[in-house]
Amino acid sequence: MPKWTRHSATVGAGDFSLAFLGRLSEGVYDYEREYAQNHRGDVWGLRSGDPSTRFVVYGADGQIFRDPMAGIMSALGKSPAAAQNFFSGGDHVTIKVDGADVEVWERLSYMLVGRDGPATSDAAIGSAVESATTRLRNKNGTGRISAELAAQTFALVGQETHSGGGLPDGMRR
Repeated sequence: MPKWTRHSATVGAGDFSLAFLGRLSEGVYDYEREYAQNHRGDVWGLRSGDPSTRFVVYGADGQIFRDPMAGIMSALGKSPAAAQNFFSGGDHVTIKVDGADVEVWERLSYMLVGRDGPATSDAAIGSAVESATTRLRNKNGTGRISAELAAQTFALVGQETHSGGGLPDGMRR
């Protein structure tokens, strides 16, 4: 487990620069995706919950921190620009909505419907998506990105609900 994932346990408790949050969020995300493609089972579970290992990660509250991506999402929930950069960065994927092809950003799709993380992470993910879609509403580029992310969120959640998946409880307000 890369040492920088330990930053994710406390990053949600402070305010950090856009550049730092960008590097950290992309690094943890890329690690999680690569690990999941090459290994079976929970990405973080085996290395985050056993105090007898040297890889245990503790949160700001002193409790064992089980999901570095949840810490990242908490931090992005406080930084709308960083949240937009994260969710709108990377590749697009195509999903089917009522038989029509809809392009969405891959990171948004993964975090909303593709990730199989602990349920405790859902509220942090919801906070980051809310930050990216509702706080920078203007006539500039950030307003356009907010609108695109919001539309894609509705498409993803609608498709997931239509197919029987539903929205995780932690993302509901």
